[in-house]
Amino acid sequence: MALSPAEAPAGQRIYEEGGTSQDRAREFVLSKHGGVVVPVADPFDLLANKLAVAREKDRPHIEILRRFCEEEAVAALSKEQGRQRLLPARRLLEVLNRPALPSELADRLIERAAEPIDYRFLISKVPLERQARRLLDQAPELPELHAELAAIFASRKFESG
Repeated sequence: MALSPAEAPAGQRIYEEGGTSQDRAREFVLSKHGGVVVPVADPFDLLANKLAVAREKDRPHIEILRRFCEEEAVAALSKEQGRQRLLPARRLLEVLNRPALPSELADRLIERAAEPIDYRFLISKVPLERQARRLLDQAPELPELHAELAAIFASRKFESG
């Protein structure tokens, strides 16, 4: 989840997006070991590195990291507020170097869309036309939002499927 350091669960600090890999590292405080701070690499950075190296032996790790990052995207859209809701999904697209979300992830995010910003982002990043139509159907009844979503929808090219 994209949390500010102050909002992180007890014993864990998470750095906001941006900066270097070190800036995005997560720190876990081991309270049972005298408060030792253990830095842990950002999973999105790990996934990007594994994809860049593309070794055969890394394939299982890539799949695990991809699924973990997808879960972070789902959790953020479920629990965060404002733009923080979309940071993990945006990072995942960047790391995967894809214009659209994976279809299964898109379906899960559509279920959790609640704020106008969610609909604007998702309608531009879902891969399938049926998913975009679903977003149009379930979007809040705000005239400006519907006009904006319709314009984005009309300008999109979708994957077949």
